[in-house]
Amino acid sequence: LGESSEQVASILADEFRQIYAAFGYDEALALDADSLSYTAQLNESTRLLMLDANTPHDFCSLSGKTLAWAEEQLLAAEEAGQHVLVCCHQNLLKHSMFGTGYVLGCAEQLRALLEKYHVPLFLSGHLHIQHICTEGTVTDIATSPLTMAACQYGRLQLEDGVLTYE
Repeated sequence: LGESSEQVASILADEFRQIYAAFGYDEALALDADSLSYTAQLNESTRLLMLDANTPHDFCSLSGKTLAWAEEQLLAAEEAGQHVLVCCHQNLLKHSMFGTGYVLGCAEQLRALLEKYHVPLFLSGHLHIQHICTEGTVTDIATSPLTMAACQYGRLQLEDGVLTYE
């Protein structure tokens, strides 16, 4: 490894969409105009609501516009009789002594939306630990990255509307 580091420019939203086009954006059911959030069809009965809380104007939170868009997505899935799993880099619930910069600034509002639309699961990361916590009817599973030793991973199974994770 080198002796020094160098600051590099961050990519822009349009560049991010191009880089990750094959990982959801090209097949998205809906795109949020205020962030890089999108909705994707996972299978016949389940949608993924992928939330971007890394916008320059709302770092570690979701704007009011994105929260309204998320509610539209949850309502559309409910009307279609589909399950929804929500994913975000930042945590919905406080998993450790670290809160600021880890837990979404809009966590209470988002958790209320998830409970309103009977969304049982929120998948997050950011802490680089494997941890599960539940508040109300929503469980937040923080997963550790596959690139860190010791490599930890979880197996999520959704069968007949029942979620299991190990």
